Amino acid sequence: METYSRLELIWCFFVLSGVWNNQIPRPEGTAPPLLQFDRLLRQWGTMLPFAVFFLRVLHYYLFTPGRVIRPSLLGCFRVYIIITTVRWIVYFLHRSAESVARDMKLGWDHFIADHIVLGASMVTILQLEMVFALDTLFRHRTKEKWRGFLTALLDITLLVIDIALALILFGLTSMDMHYTARYFHPRFQSLAAFVIGLGFQLGGGMWLREQT
Repeated sequence: METYSRLELIWCFFVLSGVWNNQIPRPEGTAPPLLQFDRLLRQWGTMLPFAVFFLRVLHYYLFTPGRVIRPSLLGCFRVYIIITTVRWIVYFLHRSAESVARDMKLGWDHFIADHIVLGASMVTILQLEMVFALDTLFRHRTKEKWRGFLTALLDITLLVIDIALALILFGLTSMDMHYTARYFHPRFQSLAAFVIGLGFQLGGGMWLREQT
């Protein structure tokens, strides 16, 4: 739970520091970093955390088949699907509101920074996955006898790759959302998205607490 909370604080720092240092309109000639990663998020963002999850599923079936783990892989998958579904519901509601605002000629049509909502849904899943993978790496390893050097090496290597991928995606997503809040949206839009995103993270944290 401490790992989850620390990661949540890091996410909050990146987004809120972007809000605080808001530079709308963006200074001429300023090229925000991570544009390539940002494009990747726009196309595949909701799927990237599932790559981390399926790596952990692969590890389970290769090295610890039959072991009872809590929460179950199916339980995790259900929660991640719920998070992703809610994110898409928010997206479609936001797009509908944008369309109404345009038809009414209100002069503005963005209510929230939806990109930050996407980022929040992603990092929530990544935070949970890092907690579960670290738990597998440090707690369960001490309860098992090694089944040979090569098997042990492959076992740990796959887990480390899983954790590293989750951490890299978490870090890049958090930084990308910093620049999104800083250069591309007024403060009220970013703050609205941040509050919605907190719903994902607080919900994920409550579910995690029930599992421990």
